[in-house]
Amino acid sequence: MFGLLQTAVAAGMAFAGLASACAAGETGTTCVTSGGSWLYIIQPAEGSSYAAGGPLYLQWDLCPGSNGIDTAFSESDIYFELLDDSNPSNAPAISGGNITFTQAVHPSDGQATGTIPASVPAGTNYGIRSDYHEASDDKWIYCFGNKFTITAATNGGNTATVATAAAAVTSATKTGGAAKTKFAAIIVAVAAALFTL
Repeated sequence: MFGLLQTAVAAGMAFAGLASACAAGETGTTCVTSGGSWLYIIQPAEGSSYAAGGPLYLQWDLCPGSNGIDTAFSESDIYFELLDDSNPSNAPAISGGNITFTQAVHPSDGQATGTIPASVPAGTNYGIRSDYHEASDDKWIYCFGNKFTITAATNGGNTATVATAAAAVTSATKTGGAAKTKFAAIIVAVAAALFTL
């Protein structure tokens, strides 16, 4: 019986992985391209911590629309920038918060490691946003990630002096945070139900 239960739990976890973040349906109102594709940002994880001036690991799912993957989107350049996520309903970009990469990043890459600007002040209310300019509709597509912490930059063990972040540069409505939490709760509930079998 225990072996059957282990198999059921493993199958449930595999299903959760296969379902991926795309199945959560959390597109938000600003994240879908005209071709129907969108990004679901997985990393940085909720509550994780990174240092200013250090690497930032990003991971995302490229989610298809009803007609599959939007190829114009999947091979285009995307950019990432830091947000002030203290108000999840309106998370503006911070001044000087562009993540830098050593090479161009595309939605089809699924992951990238960039660098957080060293000038970003320490704080616990940072978010991340992908930026894509859709030429066909001349509009920006924004997909939002999780809230995380940035610690002060260090240089040889000495804490760097960082200026307070400037006011918002760009404002965009952030939607879907509750959907991520609900999706995670559903996965936990399914796993718990499997343990009661």
